Amino acid sequence: MEQNKFIRILLVIVALGVSIIAVVQVSNWYAGREKKILRVQESEADKVMRCVMHKIGCDELRR
Repeated sequence: MEQNKFIRILLVIVALGVSIIAVVQVSNWYAGREKKILRVQESEADKVMRCVMHKIGCDELRR
């Protein structure tokens, strides 16, 4: 009986770990998709702000 309890607890821990990993993977995939969508919708002001923030000699600003 004691061994059954131990196996059951172990299975619950493994199941929780797997579900947490799955949630993290899905959220990472969704966040990556959101970034791609945002990148497509990026405006000129966003480009200028990004250039200023990174202090890069941007060709986008010179156009």
